[in-house]
Amino acid sequence: MVSTIRKEIGSLRNLEWLELSSNNLNGTIPKEIWSLRNPKVLELSTNKLTRAIPSTLGHLTSLLYLDLRSNQLHSSNPLEIGNFSALGRAH
Repeated sequence: MVSTIRKEIGSLRNLEWLELSSNNLNGTIPKEIWSLRNPKVLELSTNKLTRAIPSTLGHLTSLLYLDLRSNQLHSSNPLEIGNFSALGRAH
């Protein structure tokens, strides 16, 4: 069964925690995820997601935890990842 992340996820404007690891998801991460207002946790590991991580990732300055490992994403990290002043400070 092929599963993708639907772009409608971007309509959940106040979403703070998204845990979709190990769901056999494939395709690209919809750009709407990178437009969420205040996500704290994005856990998308162990899927079959493809393509590069977009530079708009840097807009998620409230992010505390990001896990994209074990996918088929391009290996280069966008420079904008340095915008995360809170990343890694989760308790």
